[in-house]
Amino acid sequence: MTVASCHSPRFSRRQLTPKAAPRLPTAQTLRSRSSTRRTTCPNRSPDHLSPGRSGRRKARTACSAGLFASGARITACARLVVPDVRGYVRGMTNKRIVSGFLPRIGAVALVASALLAGAVSAPALAQTDTARSAPAAASAAGYVALGDSFTSGQGAPPYVLDGTACLRSKRASYPIFTSLVSPFKLKSNNACSGASTAEIPLQLAGVSPSTALVTLTVGGIDAGSNIVLAACAPNPASDGCRGAIHNSVAQLSMLAPKLVGTYGLVAATLPQAKIAVLSYPRQFKPGFSPLGDVLNGATDALNLVIKGSVEAMGTPRIRFVDASQEFAGHGIGSRLPFFAFDALNPFALANFHPNALGNSLGYARALLNDGLLRR
Repeated sequence: MTVASCHSPRFSRRQLTPKAAPRLPTAQTLRSRSSTRRTTCPNRSPDHLSPGRSGRRKARTACSAGLFASGARITACARLVVPDVRGYVRGMTNKRIVSGFLPRIGAVALVASALLAGAVSAPALAQTDTARSAPAAASAAGYVALGDSFTSGQGAPPYVLDGTACLRSKRASYPIFTSLVSPFKLKSNNACSGASTAEIPLQLAGVSPSTALVTLTVGGIDAGSNIVLAACAPNPASDGCRGAIHNSVAQLSMLAPKLVGTYGLVAATLPQAKIAVLSYPRQFKPGFSPLGDVLNGATDALNLVIKGSVEAMGTPRIRFVDASQEFAGHGIGSRLPFFAFDALNPFALANFHPNALGNSLGYARALLNDGLLRR
């Protein structure tokens, strides 16, 4: 966030924290000030623009009191409330910002701004052009999300109260973020927690054949991921946990034909759609726990089957989107995890699923980086 100083014709720019942003002067206040136009700036030290509580208060007072030259006063006040998004994105790894900035404005607001900053030059954001006409906006391409809990947004409550147990995130699933930063309008998120390949035909019911984009995560339930989590959450070192993991890996050999059939069904039902099949990200920071390393290895094996099934289709419309790079360094146990995890409640519904950060800076950014959000 920046503020313009009036102590030089070119106006020096200094960084302020987001907490410093005051409100803009009201129209009545501006009209009253216009009658007493200032042509010179007061003789005040630039220290009144320095960071810190005192500096921020003085900067706010200087702006609202009309201490800038008349031609630059409104511009300077406006600059106080316009965020420098690129600066926030560059500083996202800064420990001070992570610990103080996120709790103040909320993860959803930050990740949406970061996505917009990263995609501002992409054709996918053409819809944000203020010159775009209303009829063109109304013709946004349709987008439907299918699959299991990783697409429904189970790791980012609160959930939509629709009378089902699908645990669809109300405002922070990756389909919601994808719709915000692309020309594709989310028509419906039909994904459901616990869904396997057998449920995809039901999720396709009623979907328009003119749908232009489909995103999909499926296969984890078929491989027994829900059984693994139920067995391992109480005691990761138990024989039951190790047995569940072993059985899950053994089922991967039977998964490929199911996936090929599912992808073919989606492609035949929606002949105009690009189909993005997303990978399952590693859930744990490497070395965080022995169980985490085992589960990460099982996830890698699952993703190999999914990727091979997509390649077996031989259809350019069906693309495998590997989100591992976007999630790298953000597993459970990392400084800034992209997954929900409550250590005091191992059976929490959101546990082990991408949270708001994972859905936006993980999955949605992977779709953007792979070019799937271009029309």
